[in-house]
Amino acid sequence: MKKIQSILSIACLALLVFACEEDYKRSAGGDVTVTVPALIAPPSVRNELVASENEQGYLLFRIYWNEPRFTYASGVPAEATDIHYAMEMDRVGNEFAYPKSLFTTDKLYSDVYSEQMNHWVQELFNCDAVIWRLIEWRVKMVYSLNGVEQTPVYSNALPLEMRPHPYADPKAPITLRWKYVGDDWTEIAIYAWGASPDAETFGGWPGQLVEPDANGWYSVTVPAGQTFGNVILNNNGGGQQFDVSITIIADTDLEITSGSFTVLDCQ
Repeated sequence: MKKIQSILSIACLALLVFACEEDYKRSAGGDVTVTVPALIAPPSVRNELVASENEQGYLLFRIYWNEPRFTYASGVPAEATDIHYAMEMDRVGNEFAYPKSLFTTDKLYSDVYSEQMNHWVQELFNCDAVIWRLIEWRVKMVYSLNGVEQTPVYSNALPLEMRPHPYADPKAPITLRWKYVGDDWTEIAIYAWGASPDAETFGGWPGQLVEPDANGWYSVTVPAGQTFGNVILNNNGGGQQFDVSITIIADTDLEITSGSFTVLDCQ
């Protein structure tokens, strides 16, 4: 009796394995699920890293993304071909309405150099990349299944800060302009610390009181050889203030409220 039971168990097991194999073969088709590449990048970029022999300038960083997976609903792997990755950049807040395509590669990483970055940002903002900028990156993956090119898929988007190298000795005067769009400051002063050779560029706190011109623009200029330092705009010592958290090494225009600022595009 036990022998008969053993034979029946083996037969049932064989049928089960055979059925699973048949199901496995039948499920290798239909819709394919794509696990998009995940982008991994440093949180900030500064043009002050170790110099490279590459003519593209300083090596800023290496940007990575993981390998995508292609599977059928059953979990059976699907074979994708002609996989390429295009890196795209846009301004933060644009939601990639007008992305700039930077490069295409079949690798899972790319080295980014300072001259490349300056060129890309200059084209994106239509001006020099010498002031602080906020940008976003993402990877667009193009691939084919069964010889047919598929709709591209996109990685997550990551913001990056573009902070230029703060030159110690400017070769020309630098002008900072701003327009106040708030409604509660009647006077605006500018204070700066940590500058060189004068540590406080605009004197002691609250700094220099600035009057607007006929068009509502406030303006200060530092002479060649003097750095701007760390700028604080305030209501002339009235208790309200905020840091202008950018490195000012070139003429810069801002739009400000009583507690924030926006860098304006080059005019």
